[in-house]
Amino acid sequence: MTAPHEAPWVDGLTIGQVLAETSRKFPTREALVFAQSNRRMNYAQFATEVRDVAKGLLALGIKPGEHVGIWATNLPEWTLLQFGAASIGAVLVTINPAYRQFELSYTLEQSDVVALFLTDEFKSSNYYAIFEQACPEIAQAHDGKLSCASYTRLRCAVAIKPNAPRGYLTGAP
Repeated sequence: MTAPHEAPWVDGLTIGQVLAETSRKFPTREALVFAQSNRRMNYAQFATEVRDVAKGLLALGIKPGEHVGIWATNLPEWTLLQFGAASIGAVLVTINPAYRQFELSYTLEQSDVVALFLTDEFKSSNYYAIFEQACPEIAQAHDGKLSCASYTRLRCAVAIKPNAPRGYLTGAP
């Protein structure tokens, strides 16, 4: 137990540094469990996937301080993107999965998101259709690269799940 006057061991460390240290100390302990999709990762595996996500974000041109949006339900990719974005100093903007076009548009206008990661659907919401209403330019996009008149900072749309409509960059974060 830490004495009241001692700082916790994570004090002053970034999320990336804390993950690296935790995966070094406890590589075989479970870090991520998604029973619904039967997906499990220990800390060594999780840290490796987070590094891959961080590299992918950098390859998309995302810089420290830029905002990355995620519009999805509770998925393993959500957690990987959260840690990957933090590892490169990007800000994760979480978008409520219940949002409709108006609310999504407002969020994209206000949040300065440069890349949006989105899932396919949940319940009665088709995220691709809603995003197409908010940003019709996605239909002409190539590999997720956008020039969206309404959201001047948004330059990339990434589908988390395969089989996305034309225009999206596909692949999990």
